[in-house]
Amino acid sequence: MQNRSTKAETARQRLTDVRRLPLRQMAAGDAVELQLGDGRYFLREAAYVIRLDGTTCLQLTDAGGIRRIKEGDPLQVATWYQTCFDAGLPVIVQVNESRD
Repeated sequence: MQNRSTKAETARQRLTDVRRLPLRQMAAGDAVELQLGDGRYFLREAAYVIRLDGTTCLQLTDAGGIRRIKEGDPLQVATWYQTCFDAGLPVIVQVNESRD
C-alpha cells in the first residue's frame, strides 16, 4: 500500500512541477563531454523537441555534426536540456525534429 501511495505522491508532484528552460543561441563551438542519463556524449548543441503528438526528446548534435535523439518524458528532457545549458552549449526549444 505504501508503494502505491509513494507512486501517487510522485505523480502528483510531477503534475505540478514547472520547468522554465533558458535559451542560448550562438554558434556551436568545440564539443563538450556530458553525461546525460546512462550515456556519455560529445556534444556541440542540443534542442528540446516537442512533437505534434505531444511526445518529447532531446535532439543532440555531436562533434561530427551527426544528430541523435534521446527520448524522454518532458521533465526528463528538461533535466538533460538544463545539463546542456549549464555546460555552456547552444540550446534551443523547437517543435518537431530537424530532418536536415
